[in-house]
Amino acid sequence: MAFRAFVGIPIPMATVQRLNAQLVPILGKNVQRYPIEKWHITIAFIGMLDERAREQFETKMRAVCSTREPLNISFDGRILHFERGSGRYTIALSIAPNRPMAELRDAVEHVLNETSDHTPEERPFRPHVTIAKGNEPIGEVEGLRVEKSSFIATDMLLYRSELRQTGSVFSVEASFALAA
Repeated sequence: MAFRAFVGIPIPMATVQRLNAQLVPILGKNVQRYPIEKWHITIAFIGMLDERAREQFETKMRAVCSTREPLNISFDGRILHFERGSGRYTIALSIAPNRPMAELRDAVEHVLNETSDHTPEERPFRPHVTIAKGNEPIGEVEGLRVEKSSFIATDMLLYRSELRQTGSVFSVEASFALAA
């Protein structure tokens, strides 16, 4: 059965907790915060993925990831605020782009184009971690910063995303080790 899916990089809980502790006094209580258990870096949104395409996708992703080194992921300290369309607003932590991450994303997009009816994103890739959402402008966050932080990503995950009235529920469907 087909499911809504995306590929992302999990963030170590120690990193999440350290960043979240800095955000509590910055964001206050007037925003709809994302639970820290949901924090991840989306590499590519897939859309609906059926079982046939899933098997092909997983096989090719394991091959791609086996030739890639673990990624150095660096939060650059900036807090982003942007409109996502339809009156939806997002607050996110910015991640410093780097060539290995961009190359990995390109490889994921290539695999998606080979294995599914994937429509590539029209927006340029801007690595970030969504930390809050809302239906109204959230307020001024420009100039607010958190400490720079980094970690080594050793795998990517295929996530299932179920839309519910209370928000999306994510579950891990597959893991791909970055193991060159």
